[in-house]
Amino acid sequence: MANASPREQALISALDKRYSGKTEHRTANDNAYAGAMREVYGRFPDDPDIAILYVESMMDLRPWGYWMPDGRPHEGTAEIVALTGLHGAFGMALSTPAGAGCDSAGSGTSG
Repeated sequence: MANASPREQALISALDKRYSGKTEHRTANDNAYAGAMREVYGRFPDDPDIAILYVESMMDLRPWGYWMPDGRPHEGTAEIVALTGLHGAFGMALSTPAGAGCDSAGSGTSG
């Protein structure tokens, strides 16, 4: 890691928390990774790649279960929604050359 940038070092350290240990430690590892990615995002808040990885780490904590049956969000859902809004991570991604052809965040269509 000596030649890695600070950004790369932070991402590598976060990934180490996600993939270390045994399968039965997955929940603990997912929580550790989400916490590490929260810190990485805090250090690099304007990086859309890091923002998306942070969102993904949060989504892994409750796959396909972000809302309660009565429509209230589970813990962490509001943060995911805020980060993926047009002014959040997807909005940042749209401002990059790769996202320039998209009509709207997450639409998958191009202009």
